[in-house]
Amino acid sequence: MNWYLVRDGQQYGPYDRQAMQDMIAQGRLSPADMVWAEGSPNWVPAAQAGFLWPSQAPPAAVVPPGKRQRRFGCLGCLGTLILIPVLLIGGLVLWLKYKDSGNMGLGSAATLASATVPSTGGSITIGKPGSPLNGMSVSVSAEAYGKDLPFRIQATEITSHQLGPLFHPATPLITIDNGHVYSNDPMAVKIPVSIARDEFALGFYYDRKTGKLEGLPLVGEDAQSITILTRHFSDLVISKAKKAEIVRGLPAASGYLPGVDDWQFTNFGSWLAPAGHCAGQSITSMWYYLEKKQAAGERALYGRYDNNDYGMGTIQLQEDDSWGYRFASMVQSELDWDSLSRRIVRKINGFPTGLTWFAFAYSIQLTGEPQYIEIWGQTTDAKGQPVEAGHAMVVYKADASGLYIADPNYHGNENRRINLANGELQPYNSGLNRAEIDKGNGISFPILLYIGKTAIADWGKVGARYAEIAAGTIGNDKFPKWKVRYLIQEGADKKWPEVPKVIKTDEVTTMLPGAGLKGMLRFEVKFPYTTGAAEYRVDLFKDTTLLANGAFDGRGEYYYNFSLDKGVNNLGFYYYKVDADGKAQYIDFKRVRILYGDDDLSGTWNGEMTVRGTEVFRKHVEDLVVIVLRAFLPDRSEADLRGAAAASIKMNVETNPFSFVLTKRAQEEGKYDFSMEYRDKEGQRYGSTGIATYKDGVLTWRAKAEDRSTADYQGNLLGKEALKGTIDINAWGVMPNAATSEWHAQRAKR
Repeated sequence: MNWYLVRDGQQYGPYDRQAMQDMIAQGRLSPADMVWAEGSPNWVPAAQAGFLWPSQAPPAAVVPPGKRQRRFGCLGCLGTLILIPVLLIGGLVLWLKYKDSGNMGLGSAATLASATVPSTGGSITIGKPGSPLNGMSVSVSAEAYGKDLPFRIQATEITSHQLGPLFHPATPLITIDNGHVYSNDPMAVKIPVSIARDEFALGFYYDRKTGKLEGLPLVGEDAQSITILTRHFSDLVISKAKKAEIVRGLPAASGYLPGVDDWQFTNFGSWLAPAGHCAGQSITSMWYYLEKKQAAGERALYGRYDNNDYGMGTIQLQEDDSWGYRFASMVQSELDWDSLSRRIVRKINGFPTGLTWFAFAYSIQLTGEPQYIEIWGQTTDAKGQPVEAGHAMVVYKADASGLYIADPNYHGNENRRINLANGELQPYNSGLNRAEIDKGNGISFPILLYIGKTAIADWGKVGARYAEIAAGTIGNDKFPKWKVRYLIQEGADKKWPEVPKVIKTDEVTTMLPGAGLKGMLRFEVKFPYTTGAAEYRVDLFKDTTLLANGAFDGRGEYYYNFSLDKGVNNLGFYYYKVDADGKAQYIDFKRVRILYGDDDLSGTWNGEMTVRGTEVFRKHVEDLVVIVLRAFLPDRSEADLRGAAAASIKMNVETNPFSFVLTKRAQEEGKYDFSMEYRDKEGQRYGSTGIATYKDGVLTWRAKAEDRSTADYQGNLLGKEALKGTIDINAWGVMPNAATSEWHAQRAKR
């Protein structure tokens, strides 16, 4: 039986069992090295492979002898996507010996208050002398529910916890039950708690099922109490820690990164959210990161819905990102952020920004999640009068220098910061939206508020709107309607059907409606309302190039004759409204792929692929690290081991050149023989051959590796000489969606 060894992303071997045993004796093989025996289903730590180990630990492992083999992973592309420093494993073992995490042990429970708050509003105050919650109050405004609503407050003793060394419960677990309905106006909850000058306290939701914490918006705190804000109730608890203890735990990172986990478009606002959709853009990116990327192992958000599902990446053109753009606008509108945020700032205004910094630093350390921030400043209206102005963003990291920001006005920018100086956060410069910034109307925002996550944003509504992306219907119930049709001839009749996703035609067919349309298609964009068409516009794009700016005529119609190129033509229609200031208010974008004539893709194609490991792949590596840690620390909890493993993993992105040759197969329409080759960054060559299929302007093929990994390529033809698309990688035949890739290629001159 032959054995193989993986270290630092490189594979060595084969070795027989005696050679492996000799390397152990010589200190060239460590228990943490991953090994695999021919015929075995998985790689395992050498410590679990049945070898004999000396009673004393050997010296640090060195590179074993032997010729280097193929890089670990699918087609050579996965080995460098992930990095776990070898010496870090030992450090993790030591760190875990002193780290606590897990969930909460609960004791007896008691009901402290029960009352009905009338539709006119009111408050509930606990009057239980001797109770640690004596004097606690819940304030409900008349705008909160607009109806009579019963409330019940219960306290449950916390007997133990394993939520980490920074979690120090200062109250029992508090359960406020009012039906768990979101209020229209946030409710303030004041809770008695002793807070020393060198301590910081924050409220958290606690999920009994998952054992997770979630930070609550902080209104204020003093030596005797803390006040939090929320739109709905569940189990909550106040935790406090020494400020120095929080600082020692920095930096606090959530894993969320701009350019990876935010949207690929900028906040210019829309018809539905004309002032901007910063809150919708921030909340939807957080929701996707937590519910889809982390919880479901799906690929990162940035670029996922670039050009919707059209299959042709157009990262430099955001107008065709209608699904994501309308998603952000819909959530902005349904949250009623303009009204809601003003209610929030009225309740929290004047809060010291130094405590805001502690709120983010503390909550990210305890939850490991990105947090929502609301900021406020002042601008002037059309009459030159001062008015309040708000903005919303994501805080994804905190350290001693301040907060790291994902700002919808600067998508993908990792350099945005809110700086900390002299114990206070400094004003942050941005704007209502990017259009205002570009016009010189930037705003300095001195009011910086910690909001958290679901205490204000209705997570369920965000998920419901996301489901409409998969259905392709997002925003159809809110945005203005429109139609795009094209002229065809059926027998003696001229007809105007709505454009499908793909139109196949040829020169003869284009001439059927009239000889003057030879090599062209005639399109009509229809404004479906009886009045108001003069304010609306349509821009036409070929690929990402602007062809024309169109205005509707008196009948609400706009016509365009599009000259076709041989091959694939990607035509786009951008629909928007022009406001009184000449600003475009986004409505929608539609694409149609037009196949004109026959295509022959035969030839040599040269390009690049950019490969990213997915959450599925990261989780697989995390599982392997957990196996190693468990061998050293069998008494540690699963949560401990997973937290340490996750912190040790760094995901990389790799771009490699590649080429492929397509040869058309005789008598098989749309079929090609392909032969492809690419090199990794160290020059190692990899290749694959097989059969590719071309249909409706889309080329697909599957590349296979000796280790049973596969890579499914999909590319869209741009004109006749360029292809652009994506790759989905199945690692080792057992891990679908291990990595994703974007690629592009040009046909070599013939």
